[in-house]
Amino acid sequence: MLGSGITIHKIDTVLSFGAPFQLFTYRSGYFAMNAALEAAQLAIDFGLSGPSATGLNISDFTIFVPTNSAFESIGSVLESADQATLQEVLKYHIIPSNVIFSTALGNVTVKSLQGADLVFTVLEDGSAWVNGAEIVYANTILFNGVAHVIDGLVSSFPPQTITDTNIPYLVSSTLSRLSTALL
Repeated sequence: MLGSGITIHKIDTVLSFGAPFQLFTYRSGYFAMNAALEAAQLAIDFGLSGPSATGLNISDFTIFVPTNSAFESIGSVLESADQATLQEVLKYHIIPSNVIFSTALGNVTVKSLQGADLVFTVLEDGSAWVNGAEIVYANTILFNGVAHVIDGLVSSFPPQTITDTNIPYLVSSTLSRLSTALL
């Protein structure tokens, strides 16, 4: 006996859940993120296994994917960054061994792959932020992780309190500090 409210459906094929990370970013048009990962040569295989997996295999991960326009806003800075700096910047966008859905994002702090704290803030209007970048599309289920699309790059700078009135300042301030740090 299963209990009330449970429905079982008979299906004729195996269900698959989520695409590998690089396929998600390609299909969704987040080409700048894929290009940055390739340029950084991070040697991370997001959930891949077997002989084709060449790098660190991160399973059960959360990743924050900046939009193409977020990368464009600091494009010249990223182009001049060395590989080690680019790797460090991208590691801020990954939370290993921890799948975090938007329902669990409310005002918590979690360590990134780089080791820095990522501070999540949820405002009264329901908007969610991570270190000054707004989460514009949450909860894309991947092969063995979850992706959240953000409108900026996550920085290592200490997060400031986000309120409805200081969002424009924080976004421009974060971009400015990130640009200076990468130079």
